[in-house]
Amino acid sequence: MTKRMLLTGLTALLAACAPTPLPAAPTPAASHPAGLYELQLRVTDQGVGQASLRRVDPGGLLSGQALIAAGDPVQLGAQAITTQTFTTRKNGADIRHISTTFAATNVTASALQNLTLLPVVLTDTDGDPENNATAPTVAGTPFRSVRLFDGSDASGQAASIRPVQGQQVNVQTGESTDNPAATLFLSGLNVASLGATPPAGLSMTVQNQGWLAAETLAQGATVPVTFAVDLPIDRSNTRGQAFSFSLMFTAAQDVTSSEVGLPADPAVVRGTLQGWTRGAGYELSEEYMAESGWLRRRTVPVAATGSIDLSLQGQETSQLFPFLDADCPVQGEQSAPNVHVAWPYLAVYSAQGDRLGQVREVDTTNKPVRRLYADAPLRVKGTAPCQSLPEISFEYDLTLQPGWNLITETQRRVGENFIVRYQSLPSGTRTRLRSVQSGPWVRVASPEFGSELNLRAGQPLAVPFQLFQDGGVSGPVTVTSSLPGVSVTPDTLNLPALTGQALGVQAVTTSLTLTADAGLAGFSDPLTLTFFQNGQIVGRVSYLLTVTP
Repeated sequence: MTKRMLLTGLTALLAACAPTPLPAAPTPAASHPAGLYELQLRVTDQGVGQASLRRVDPGGLLSGQALIAAGDPVQLGAQAITTQTFTTRKNGADIRHISTTFAATNVTASALQNLTLLPVVLTDTDGDPENNATAPTVAGTPFRSVRLFDGSDASGQAASIRPVQGQQVNVQTGESTDNPAATLFLSGLNVASLGATPPAGLSMTVQNQGWLAAETLAQGATVPVTFAVDLPIDRSNTRGQAFSFSLMFTAAQDVTSSEVGLPADPAVVRGTLQGWTRGAGYELSEEYMAESGWLRRRTVPVAATGSIDLSLQGQETSQLFPFLDADCPVQGEQSAPNVHVAWPYLAVYSAQGDRLGQVREVDTTNKPVRRLYADAPLRVKGTAPCQSLPEISFEYDLTLQPGWNLITETQRRVGENFIVRYQSLPSGTRTRLRSVQSGPWVRVASPEFGSELNLRAGQPLAVPFQLFQDGGVSGPVTVTSSLPGVSVTPDTLNLPALTGQALGVQAVTTSLTLTADAGLAGFSDPLTLTFFQNGQIVGRVSYLLTVTP
């Protein structure tokens, strides 16, 4: 990727987007009794894994849009189908991995959609164990009854146990990776709509991660579900490690797939936006940054439910950018000198054309996912430090195909250095769609940026303006002139509130009067009008102003 594209993209995002959800927070769902389950795990002194499972408190499926309460929708086998454990290394640390598979049967009267099993934290609300329907978990964790080999308490180790996807180990390297055959583990889920009633005497916090047991589980159908955890170990003191504990969890479903996501087609953006509550009347636009500014290629409606379906059109060949920067030579594998690419920007607009934000995509581990169009194949793997900007470098592990590609982009700092990593993702990678609100910005549609304006000193000139309220900016906004002796009136505009269905189909139109002081000598200079709200810049536009005496 070129430094120009990186810096331009970062500038655009910083100017246009703040990391806040586009829709309002969803209203919590009505409370339901929670189906509460306990997975009991144990490792024997011979290193053999054992597991059992029981239902603790029959109740309501935690389910609508987003994850919602499902109650007690599944019957889980009491004994594991399989249980395995092994030691491995992750990120330089020794880890014990335990995974176990149980049969889960849908015992409701209808099919379950995206059945997800979520760890829960149970907290004693009053410190009185006598009124608790079941025992609490270790503070801040979904684990309880954490013990050593000799049966003594090891609650202090609960915080280091992590629910994960089932792993497979490379016997040659000793490293482990996700087992694609295991039940998918999701993180970064929106659990705000889970209105589950906890057991008596306890509060219950549902964690925003869990195992996707089945996309669709028909009435009476059974599916294998693999639970897994990692816990750090000290190989020199095995008896000082936790070797038995329980994991508490509940069940939820996601009927729109907005939380669990969908397998992605690189050429199609399809799914339901997480937490969408704005209703109908909005559009999604496929846009590209070009020398002349943003170019819109295709627009599709956003359904009232937040559902979108956009087949990407791509950029004109003449507008493609070189992917690799000559100033940042690749040190490693590189199959071709370069390819030309386009990065789509997915913008959300109101009915009147206000840019409210953008749609971003993440994978099941919450890493950013991007769509990349390439005009030719390229295999590149290695590092690419930039010579003129040594604080910026790139890391690549990409296999680009002609046409659309899925990649993940991560950024990190190492001291004063900024490292951007790109890695290819296979077609079908499960992704989630998120709407991210733009920062408030007054976008001036006319007069266009760079237009010529002519004033005669001492004679006011009323100029019609057309404004868009990007990011939903509304209320009083002040306007200032950059040139001494040139004023703008009124100096305060009151922008209307944006109210969803009440939105009109036109931009805000108003008139600003420019006046050059009488006696001002003639000149031609750039004039910048700056819009402020609460002391912050929320808009700017520049013109070429000519003043004649």
